[in-house]
Amino acid sequence: MPPETESWLQDLEFKTDTRGEARLELPLAGEGQVRLSVAVPRSANEPAGPAAHASIDVWVAGDKPTLGRPPARLEVIADREQYAPGNTARLLVRAPGANHAVLATLEGATLLRHEVLTGTEGASVWEVQIDRVHAPNVFATFVSAGDDDVEVRTVQLRVPPAHMLLTATITPDAEVLEPGSTSGVTVQVTDATGAQVANAELTLAIVDEALYALHRDAQAPLAAFFHAARRNNVSTQSITHHDSVGRNVVRPPAPQRTGGRGAPSASCGSEASPGSEAAPTSPAAPTPAEVPNADPAAPMMGEAVVEDAAADEEAPEESERSVRDSMFGDGGDGDARLRLDSKKSKEGRGSPVQEVREDFRSCVYWNARIVTDAAGRARIDSIPFADSLTRWRVRAWLVDGDTRVGEARVAVVTRKALSLRLTAPRFLRVGDEARAPLLVRNLTQDALPVQWRAEARAEGASAGQTRGAAELVAGAMARDTLPLEGTAVGRLELDATASSGPRGDALRFDIPTLPQGITKATGGVLVARGGEGSLTLRVPARAEPGSIEASVRIEGHPIQAVLAAAQQVCLAVRRRCHR
Repeated sequence: MPPETESWLQDLEFKTDTRGEARLELPLAGEGQVRLSVAVPRSANEPAGPAAHASIDVWVAGDKPTLGRPPARLEVIADREQYAPGNTARLLVRAPGANHAVLATLEGATLLRHEVLTGTEGASVWEVQIDRVHAPNVFATFVSAGDDDVEVRTVQLRVPPAHMLLTATITPDAEVLEPGSTSGVTVQVTDATGAQVANAELTLAIVDEALYALHRDAQAPLAAFFHAARRNNVSTQSITHHDSVGRNVVRPPAPQRTGGRGAPSASCGSEASPGSEAAPTSPAAPTPAEVPNADPAAPMMGEAVVEDAAADEEAPEESERSVRDSMFGDGGDGDARLRLDSKKSKEGRGSPVQEVREDFRSCVYWNARIVTDAAGRARIDSIPFADSLTRWRVRAWLVDGDTRVGEARVAVVTRKALSLRLTAPRFLRVGDEARAPLLVRNLTQDALPVQWRAEARAEGASAGQTRGAAELVAGAMARDTLPLEGTAVGRLELDATASSGPRGDALRFDIPTLPQGITKATGGVLVARGGEGSLTLRVPARAEPGSIEASVRIEGHPIQAVLAAAQQVCLAVRRRCHR
């Protein structure tokens, strides 16, 4: 409002609560535009300067408002940022002339309503009863025709489709499990009124939370996909057309990504059959190991450093084995690092004997179609979790026959009271030397005397080892390093154990050792005449022994196909001429 027309109404003092918020009751008796200004002075311990200040303008209007001088342009102000079915939207319309009539239309896929507004001094309030058909949005358009101009103002009324959303409550049998345990999950589905939804279809996935720190989730939110904001299919045109389009919508801030670069969609090695409650047995790519920053003061082999690990108790750990890289191994089901078809080994080399963790799948369950029963409930039993020490994300996507959708997720943690973690590189090359960090954590409430041992073996020969012992208080962590050496092309097997009386942990996995240097391809083409020919390929003199692979592809020459086709044409012509 112009400064010369402003007048002071009232001063109010307030105090914010613990969340920094305050609620005030403002007496707004007369019609017109009211400016609310808030100033927060600086405290005594803050640097000198002006007070923090903010202001907002509010229109006060009755059923037949008289708001003073008409504006220079058509103005439309909505009373809310969003509405729900059953609400009444009140739109204040101020025309540029005192006697101008305004055409008001409610628009969307079609023209829903129209009315001519005439108000005192060019101001009027248009009321719209919001219904479910207006979700997720509807448009209110106002047209003011002057002597030489036509103004159009469109306001979008946002109506979130709450009645088209489902709510899923995921309840795992246990929120904390031992690695390799078998557990179950119950999913309860309700609608916006709280009623149970029968025959709703849901997809359930359980994946390693660490994946979401490496990849963005490509899955679009179901509500935004199925019930996205609609465009306005109604338009207003005139010879003297001046279009002024705006939205009375404050969009919520974009969700902050957690854990770096977000999360990916989950995929397991094999899909569960529709309605099946069994988890897939084929492995998926495990979580890449986290590589700690290089520490120039890192301990040498056999030297242990005890640290406090209480702050890391609930943090998702990276998997203890390297990411499965099919280009370096045999890939697929033959990857020896997973050994999913073997039983839990009892041959840990520590004392006492510990179960060896070898199953490091990043996805332990995925079922694309699970149907709720008459009570809106779905039960999934016997889900075998992997041996990883991590946090698992349990996610569900819902849809029913009325295209009502929803999503939900919870977390399940797998951990051991005395845990061992060995972080190795994804691969080595012949001649490489590396140091793999080894961490032993005491997550019990008691002090424990802990012993550990780790060894790397290649072709049956030792390629590095370490051992140590320490007294770990509750929540403490011991750190050591395992030296690794790439001695020959093949697989480097890593074994590690830690024990303290009946408690302990053991793990085993392997990484590939690749030839030194880079991959180089050479080839040629041979045209064999008379069925014989020779082709010479030159192998680099410094090629790594055992790294040479050859492939031969035999194809017919294109001229053979041309000659065969020409022969068929000739035979056809001769037969036609003969007849």
